[in-house]
Amino acid sequence: MFEDSMFEDFKYFSNFEEKVVRHKVLSHINDILYSMGHDINEYKLMLEKIRPSEIAKDAKDVHFERNIFVSEQDLLLPKRLNVQKLHAYNTIINRVFSGKQGAFFIDGPEGTGKTFLYCALLATIRSQEFIALATATSSVAASILPGGRTAHSRFKIPIVIDDNFCCNISKQNSVARLIRDAKSIVWDEASMAKKNMLKLLMHF
Repeated sequence: MFEDSMFEDFKYFSNFEEKVVRHKVLSHINDILYSMGHDINEYKLMLEKIRPSEIAKDAKDVHFERNIFVSEQDLLLPKRLNVQKLHAYNTIINRVFSGKQGAFFIDGPEGTGKTFLYCALLATIRSQEFIALATATSSVAASILPGGRTAHSRFKIPIVIDDNFCCNISKQNSVARLIRDAKSIVWDEASMAKKNMLKLLMHF
């Protein structure tokens, strides 16, 4: 019904043929729908599949990170930590809420509860309405963390890297702002990542 009206702005600023303009209009609408968890392809307006723009993907990603739900059960995790893990938890939390920068490395064999500690840290920080990013070097480890993403996905790191690689995030990008605003970043399996991957965080 409103197709012609929607075309006007796109036609005014471009000399594209009508088919291209129509695709641009629908792509713009799809970005809005995508941010609300929907997809314009559900309505079958075109034979060609319309994909969300990178800007729309980033916006949805940022919205997700800023609105991760923390359950009452997760808030009780710190009370279930043993003495050693509670010491690590208190040390890290005190540094996080002091506003001072810091980096901590949690070392321990598999099955000793490192992920449990990470979940306790994430829950506490997020419950205070701060951003805490959960990443891991492998997809398996990332899937265990609440809101977890692989480091490659979170920081837009190319799969094949060399000494001159860079992540695909500009400093003005919404994801870059999200990383800078993060109160804490948990990176599980960091020892498995290449040194240059860890260094890239300094650029944000």
